[in-house]
Amino acid sequence: MKLKTSRDLSLNNIVNSKRLRTTDDSVTPVSTKKQTQQTPFQIWRDNVPLLYDSFVHNSLNWASLSCAFSKIPPEQADSHYTKQTILYSSRTDAEFSQSSNKWTNGQPSNLYLASVDIAQPNTTRRKQINRFAEANRSSKVSTLKKIVHPGEVNRIRTSPRIHHIVATHSDSPYVFIWDLTKQSDRNPHRNSVDNSAEDAKSIPINVANTPELMLTGHTAAAEYALEFAADNDRVLSGGSDSVVCLWDLTDNIQDDEDERRSRRSTPKNNSGLRASKLPARALFKGHTAAVEDVSFSPSDSGNVFCSVGDDKTLITWDARKGGRPAINIRDLHTDDINCCSWSPFDDKYILTGSTDKHISLVDIRMAGNDKKPIQWSMKAHSSSVLNVQWSPHDGKYFSSSGEDNSFCVWKGENDLLFNHCGHRAPVVDCDWSPHDPWTFITAADESLSEEHGGGSLQIWRISEFITKASDPEFAKYVRERLDKREGKQKDAAVLPTLPETQASDSEKKKAQNPQ
Repeated sequence: MKLKTSRDLSLNNIVNSKRLRTTDDSVTPVSTKKQTQQTPFQIWRDNVPLLYDSFVHNSLNWASLSCAFSKIPPEQADSHYTKQTILYSSRTDAEFSQSSNKWTNGQPSNLYLASVDIAQPNTTRRKQINRFAEANRSSKVSTLKKIVHPGEVNRIRTSPRIHHIVATHSDSPYVFIWDLTKQSDRNPHRNSVDNSAEDAKSIPINVANTPELMLTGHTAAAEYALEFAADNDRVLSGGSDSVVCLWDLTDNIQDDEDERRSRRSTPKNNSGLRASKLPARALFKGHTAAVEDVSFSPSDSGNVFCSVGDDKTLITWDARKGGRPAINIRDLHTDDINCCSWSPFDDKYILTGSTDKHISLVDIRMAGNDKKPIQWSMKAHSSSVLNVQWSPHDGKYFSSSGEDNSFCVWKGENDLLFNHCGHRAPVVDCDWSPHDPWTFITAADESLSEEHGGGSLQIWRISEFITKASDPEFAKYVRERLDKREGKQKDAAVLPTLPETQASDSEKKKAQNPQ
């Protein structure tokens, strides 16, 4: 099947295309010389109206290294759009001092809470989906709150239980916990309903916000590995100290009176970062290199989890059995393991992604045998795999992103459903909307690009003609729409001839019966 250009788009073409891809691996080569020289991005750009029901491109002056959908339920703006809340960040070239809690030599790095207008399926004209400029910010993305972060933001994770609680990783040993309802909006040009808005305007812009909690336990920078448990208030982190730390945020409620009195007397946002600190409930040591990602098991109430790292090792842990590994799988990949995701629908399966360009599906029931417990392993990207994530809606699907600038949605081994090629730089983070099964957010770091610079943030939904291509009910719905459209076109072709026909009949009558 050939990729269609924007001139070839029609409802019939969309209906007849059961699967659409933008990689060269599974499409018939285009015959013209001009088209064979196109980059994956250029081919993608020509096919945007065909691939998406909704697409928002937001250019960023500073790259965002992480992004996430908020768990806050979406609002129905009107019959055409819903508003979903997202979080993203900015990484600047300024320097942050933890001792003074201040940024110097440039603009501070920020954590942003924003809303985005996402079009409902079959309500956006396909011509309009393609109308965006790469260098422009989108009017569909509105910033709700800006938080000056203590250090650059490397990872953002949201609590599944308490929608306004967010955890962030920086280039420090701490994990920061934020209550978005209590943090002041640090944008001096926006009128805020926050009670502390006036106080915030009096704080110098280079002074960082104070988080509600700082989680301690790491002895070196903890930059990426971060996760909330699904059914309680436990938080998991991994760091460059090769250690995995586990916290329970409910432990903070049990602080003694002296600590609470000390917190009440602590000044806010002035001479240093003086937030409350919560030590780790337990430390887990088993890795021999930096821990790059962590993931909770969907069962066992936050007691069982896994971690991966630069030692090419996957380890599962059980907090009830102490700090020793439960399962230790060495040399799972041939290079650093960058990411992992434990299936939320089946606790037997864990996905891993590596610098060796492969994704592996691990069946932990097979651990302990002579062979590696790998159900399958596939080359998923042409460069390092940076993220893997199971769908929160259907256990058959998972996603991945890589340094090859692409984001993929898969249905099992080597079964590529969708390849998003909308970024010109590595897709450093991504998230699957908890509210919509086919809506995603992706962030790319373009700071090293001489042509573009900064970063890009995209929020998009895959076209129903792709996700429902094998659904008989949807096929019936489409056929009805096609029949209705064809009927209207036939009527429109007949209508202009009616006045002329009526006039000729009248003239004939007059000729037959002259008065």
